[in-house]
Amino acid sequence: MLITNDILRSDLFSRIILNKCPFSSSVDSPQLSFRSSVNWLSDLLSGLDGADGDVGEVCSVFRAASEASDLSDVRFELSRIPVWYRLHSYSELSANGISKIDAYGVYSVGGQLYKVGSSECPKEVLPKDFNKNDYKRGLCVQCSYPLELAKEVGLDIGVRWSVSNSIVDWICDFSRTEGLRDFPRLSVEHIDDDVCYKFSYRSTALSPSTQESEDVSISDKLLGYIVQNAPVSTASVLSKKFASRRQTFNLLSALERQDKIERVQRGLFIAL
Repeated sequence: MLITNDILRSDLFSRIILNKCPFSSSVDSPQLSFRSSVNWLSDLLSGLDGADGDVGEVCSVFRAASEASDLSDVRFELSRIPVWYRLHSYSELSANGISKIDAYGVYSVGGQLYKVGSSECPKEVLPKDFNKNDYKRGLCVQCSYPLELAKEVGLDIGVRWSVSNSIVDWICDFSRTEGLRDFPRLSVEHIDDDVCYKFSYRSTALSPSTQESEDVSISDKLLGYIVQNAPVSTASVLSKKFASRRQTFNLLSALERQDKIERVQRGLFIAL
């Protein structure tokens, strides 16, 4: 089964912009908690703009994005809703209603004050623990909200990708297979002032005919192995001992003729 995804340039740009501190402030270094994803998206957008619609260059940009070292952090950050607050310290009456105690909260861009630890601003959404001076300074911080909490408190969701269906995995899965082909299933379309990158790749899910079963043919077992593990080398296929060496080469050739697999490099195969 082919999986098809679209990436809009405007979505990448909109997500990057969310990471710019919206407060006008004298604070030199606002605390950014989405640094990995900001860098990853910025490099991706810059590369795509430089590719200027050339499919081969876009594949190279995707491949570079798929080889980043902190993809698990990027995936997690892109599933969260970034929200900027300004830390604030103030006084409130203690439980006895007589004395005053120090309290700590955050101001939203719209001017609402939320107490840290409240339902609107749980402590876990803050990127780190802050000391009293940070609150007195009015330090700007970027908080990380899970989707359900963001909906509960009425935040603007904006652009995000879930952990289970992330742009990170779209690009990695495409690069792992289609990115190796001379004619990858990828197109670049200009839509008004936007650019849409449309691409397809083979799912790693097995069809019923390639599931492990005594009734499955050797050819289907071989195809199933390539589907789930592409790209696979000839040496890897031979090590599985689906058949004799000679028969294995014959089966690979047959699958190529049937347009079920493609030899993307010498001794390297993907499923189509």
